[in-house]
Amino acid sequence: MRSAVRTRSAASARASARTRFAVRALHVAAASSFAIAALHVGIIAAGAPAYRYFGAGERMARAAEAGSLMPAIVTAGLVAVFATWGVYALAAAGTLRPLRPLPKQRAVLRGIAAVYTARGLVVIAQLIVGATARDSLFSTIALAVGAVHVVGLRSAPASAPASAPAPASRA
Repeated sequence: MRSAVRTRSAASARASARTRFAVRALHVAAASSFAIAALHVGIIAAGAPAYRYFGAGERMARAAEAGSLMPAIVTAGLVAVFATWGVYALAAAGTLRPLRPLPKQRAVLRGIAAVYTARGLVVIAQLIVGATARDSLFSTIALAVGAVHVVGLRSAPASAPASAPAPASRA
């Protein structure tokens, strides 16, 4: 009987450590998405030079120089997307208790992880064709953010947000 209790206790400790790890990973994922959103706010404020530097294209840069609102509107849309992704990661970590769980939370987080990871995997092609170091760095950052999302999702319990306590089993 005592060995069964010890086994459950050890399993509970492993699950607890795994949950804490998932929460940390999801916090890093959320912070990353919020940082990327903030970067995009800075791009709007900086205008055409920032659009060029961060690879938005000459068309966006020229439109910003011409005073068009289109680049700012498109970039503000990206700010909203990245901020929403940050909120989803925080909700999955259990940090935003009133919002937990969000609709289709795990499915949305899988999609977020897939988008970041796919964007990041572009680094392979960039290294082959000799893209700029800056472009390769941006891809590597995206890959790292995608990996943190994947780690948070894989470490979190499948049936509950990452910070939800595991249901107590009765012996």
